[in-house]
Order: sequence, then structure tokens, then C-alpha cells
Amino acid sequence: MPTRSLLLLACLAAFLLLPLASAHAQGVPRYAIVPQPQHLEAREGVFTFTADTRVAGSDAAAVQVAEAWAARLRLASGLPVPVAQGGAAAVTFTLDRAADTGAEGYTLDVTPTAIAVRAATEAGLFYGAQTLRQLLPPASDRLGVAPGGASFAWT
Repeated sequence: MPTRSLLLLACLAAFLLLPLASAHAQGVPRYAIVPQPQHLEAREGVFTFTADTRVAGSDAAAVQVAEAWAARLRLASGLPVPVAQGGAAAVTFTLDRAADTGAEGYTLDVTPTAIAVRAATEAGLFYGAQTLRQLLPPASDRLGVAPGGASFAWT
């Protein structure tokens, strides 16, 4: 009887893993980003957020986008994630009217030591922040705060 159970378990595992192998063989993107970027260059390493991680926006509009993004990270991580206008920071949101990104485009550059989001418009900076949000672990989207300070999680 144990051999039959093991065989059944092995068949079930193979059945469940088959779609993963198929997706890998078909070249399913490594990053679950919607919509998929026009250009993506995968690199080695990861950026790690710590209690010392600072976020900066290039001007008031960029700070507003950075603050909205940082608020989600604060909820998910419990880290302070301070946001300032200008100055040195590991995570920067830059509004550069001369950037060749189009009306809603952006560039997002992530290295082990820094993250830079750059766009020509506020909309582009917002979309860059949304892509950066999608690169965070899934748990970062499951936390929220209700009015009055009550916190909850949704699935």
C-alpha cells in the first residue's frame, strides 16, 4: 500500500510541475511585469532594502510619486523609508523633461547598490514606480491600512 501511495504522489507531483516546465521551455518572462517592458536587460545581484535606505525625488512632483511608492514599502517591510527632495539616496525618482522616454515611458535601472527611475513626465514616473512595485516580493501588495489606523491584510 505505501508503494502505491508513493507512486500516486509522484504522478500528482509530475502533473503539477508539468505546466512549469512547459512555461520555462516556451520562454515565459522571468519577471512578472504587466505590461512587459519594451526593453529589459537582466543583471546579476539584487538590491536589498535596509533601515538605512533613503529615497529621493528630483522635485516636488517626483517626491509625490516617490512618497506614494515608499508608503507601500513601509507598510510591507516596517522599514522607515524616508523620502526627501534631492540629496543622496539609494532610490531616486527623477523627472527629467529632456529624457527621451515619451509621454508615459520611463527608464528603471536596478543595481545591487541603487535604484533609479527616470521619466520625462509625471505619468512616466508613476508608471516606473508601478513597475518597481511589481518587482517587490508579492507580500508587499497584501498589506494595507484602513482609515482610523486599523491595519489588515487581504488575499
